[in-house]
Amino acid sequence: MQANTKLIAIVSALILTACGSVNIQESQQNALAQISDTKARSQAINVHFLSKDPFDADTAAVGDVKEVTVRGTLRLPAGKGPFPAVVIANSSAGIYDRVGQSLATDLVKAGYATFAIQSLEARGQLSSGSNQKPTTVQSGGVDALYALQYLRTLPIINADKICVAGHSRGAIAAFDFAYFQSFLDMTNFSGDPFACNISIAGLVIRPVDKTTTGKPALVFIGEKDDLWYQEKNIEWINELKSDGNDVSLVVLEDTYHGLGTSAEFCPSAQTPKKCTELTEYDEKGQYNDGKLMTREEHFKRCVTSGYHCRSETMDKYTEVKDTIITFLNDNIGK
Repeated sequence: MQANTKLIAIVSALILTACGSVNIQESQQNALAQISDTKARSQAINVHFLSKDPFDADTAAVGDVKEVTVRGTLRLPAGKGPFPAVVIANSSAGIYDRVGQSLATDLVKAGYATFAIQSLEARGQLSSGSNQKPTTVQSGGVDALYALQYLRTLPIINADKICVAGHSRGAIAAFDFAYFQSFLDMTNFSGDPFACNISIAGLVIRPVDKTTTGKPALVFIGEKDDLWYQEKNIEWINELKSDGNDVSLVVLEDTYHGLGTSAEFCPSAQTPKKCTELTEYDEKGQYNDGKLMTREEHFKRCVTSGYHCRSETMDKYTEVKDTIITFLNDNIGK
């Protein structure tokens, strides 16, 4: 019965969000009321915010802005604040994102507020591992920036100390997009960028203009991650480092995509490894081998199915979490 109730609640939230019937102002007022109640704010706070997504679903080019209502779950540490915070972008697992959910609770224990956002849910998908077409990867980066904007309105959050993190699709949002100034310019984002960026098993797309925000970044790569070609990703990160960017690279020994040293092969999980060079992007769209392509053309050229996507044990998660906490302590403090 409890499981059925939970499922109904999830589906109801999805339908309301997709239909745009959530009252954002009321949602944010309710969140403020919960934050002001010391006892109530010890619980997770669900709140909606508005994201303005300029990326075309067919071309991934900058075009007409679409307003999207996005749900986030805010968790606060004990104390008065203001707290440093971490926006957590969802992976392809969407509402079932184990790495994101684990970080959302564990970082609170370490003294950081967390705001886990649901970009896929906002666009009608519970998850996207076997079907990446409906929702652009750019959307997660856009939503992360608007989540940053929302958090800066909350007195309990330290507006100058907000980072972004994510696993897989969430890592693409947190680093491949939100770390690069050209992406911020494409979204017309105003204000300071994230104070730091954390990527866990992402890296499948990079900007044509590789100018970064200049903030510190932490990148995790699994040695056995067969989502894409990790030797190419290591080259890409080392290139950024050689250009003077403050990027720390951690290669996790014997580790698959799901942060385990053993993993389940997922035959229907989509991967871009038909292409052996990173996809690039600018305001005109996405490029493979220097050729501008629609998203449909990109999928035909680059996307196939099958990689080791899931690790039940996640036995490398603790190492990742502890490294992230040290990185946050060094860069935004508690």
